[in-house]
Amino acid sequence: MNKKPASDNFLKNTNLKNVKTPPAGNGKSFVKITDSGTKTLSPTDRVALNRKGNEFFNNGNIDAARRIFITTGYSDGLTRVGDHYCKNNDYIEALKMYCLAPAPDKKDNLIKKMSGVVLTWLAADTQSPPSQSSGQ
Repeated sequence: MNKKPASDNFLKNTNLKNVKTPPAGNGKSFVKITDSGTKTLSPTDRVALNRKGNEFFNNGNIDAARRIFITTGYSDGLTRVGDHYCKNNDYIEALKMYCLAPAPDKKDNLIKKMSGVVLTWLAADTQSPPSQSSGQ
């Protein structure tokens, strides 16, 4: 008897193959998301979803992978998505992924980097002469 694994049946019964990426600009705000994933997924379903998320990630569909990894609470996947965002200078999204993962070392390093930028801006602002308005 050659029975297919439950994960294959799960993927066939879902619309994961047709996941579309949302339009640009969508999902760019801070939204409270639990860091533990969905509690109702069976271990088999979670594994199947994580595999599909890895497939999406490897094929460049980062948003679909991100949504799956958030749903399952897959910390390694969330960290890799955060790394992707960091490489592409999307530091706020990277920070969100590192917080959800949780990846405290990566989160702390990114916070230091971002705070260094703010400190540089503040230092430059205090050294520049006050602007003069010419409207009298």
